[in-house]
Amino acid sequence: MSGFVPIGTTDGSDYHGKLRQLTLDGASLAFLGDMVIAGTDVAADIVPRVETAPDDQEAGMLGAIVEFVPDFTDEGSLVTNNHPAGTTITDDQSVRVVYGSGVLYAGVVEASVDGTVIGTVRQLDASVAGNAVTGVSGQRIGDAAAGTSGFLIEGLQQIEGNGNAYSLAGVTRLVFELVQ
Repeated sequence: MSGFVPIGTTDGSDYHGKLRQLTLDGASLAFLGDMVIAGTDVAADIVPRVETAPDDQEAGMLGAIVEFVPDFTDEGSLVTNNHPAGTTITDDQSVRVVYGSGVLYAGVVEASVDGTVIGTVRQLDASVAGNAVTGVSGQRIGDAAAGTSGFLIEGLQQIEGNGNAYSLAGVTRLVFELVQ
């Protein structure tokens, strides 16, 4: 499992108040759990545009996609799992993004790490493609340290069904927040 899932906020409040509906730039390939950055707005836009964050991104990440909004132009606009089946989006799809600071996310790093990563800042690893069947992102936390912007690791998260361990098959699940 990869991609990023909001799980709370740093002050204990509900993150649902941070949901924003945005427009995903056309011709983007996007998945649930992808981090996004600001896109290029055009004059006719009412809603700001975003695009998926590229590999090694540190600064400027806005949040994670949690929903693809159906446009109702046809009943097949979202074919499986509330996601456009991993196909290229051509009609400027509306997405809901958990947007802003103070959000805690769960995500994975493709490495076995221990508590020494807590308090470090990491960059985005977008080198793994999302799953076109399930619609889930392949993005993960990079194992390389970043500067002052990126994922601030807050803790390790236990993986259910693995004897309450933090790692499974070399993958470690981390709790983090975005810092800019």
